[in-house]
Amino acid sequence: MATSKAGCGCSGSGRDESSKNRSAATDGKGAENLKVHLGLIDRKVTLLISAGAAMAANCEPCLRKIVPQLREVGASDAEIRRAVITGQFVKDRPAELMKQVADELTGTNLAEGPTADFCPGDTMKRDDGYKVMMLIAAGAAMGANCEPCLNRIVPELLEAGVSETDIRRAVEIGQFVKDKPAAIMKEAADVLTGSKLSEKPAAEDCSAIATKQAGGCCA
Repeated sequence: MATSKAGCGCSGSGRDESSKNRSAATDGKGAENLKVHLGLIDRKVTLLISAGAAMAANCEPCLRKIVPQLREVGASDAEIRRAVITGQFVKDRPAELMKQVADELTGTNLAEGPTADFCPGDTMKRDDGYKVMMLIAAGAAMGANCEPCLNRIVPELLEAGVSETDIRRAVEIGQFVKDKPAAIMKEAADVLTGSKLSEKPAAEDCSAIATKQAGGCCA
């Protein structure tokens, strides 16, 4: 399948270790493990999206909680690896983009090579596995604060036939997970310094939990 060039966004150089992750994330092998009944993000898909967002948001406590829950709901090792690799892949995009911007504005050579217009799933068939992969990527884009990634991912999800409801749920899950490290750091600062920064988010802030589909979205 030809690589989509719709609007760029998830550009990256593909020179470092992330290129290995890119290959693993987009290899069509194992995509059948991600098949679900789309139109409803169930608990397993919620947790897969959460795992990708946890990688993107650097939330170690989140990942430590989510991975065992994924195994409890029957997610395979291949599914779990694919979710975290996709999250890491998306997480790397903002850094790649900022290197390119810095090179352009200041004459540095941080990018050190040609860039590639590439997103998770570009080499996959547009089947259920692709759709779940891109829902994970959408959540990870929120976790990584990567607007160009989201600008690329959402139209491709719509083009693939994913409902707006599922897309909204994915980005809401990503936002919820992204907020967790900040809440944890506020609590740590309160303990260590006596500050009053804590504003712990309520579990109901995660729409997937509100609809009883998360069962532990890092709450």
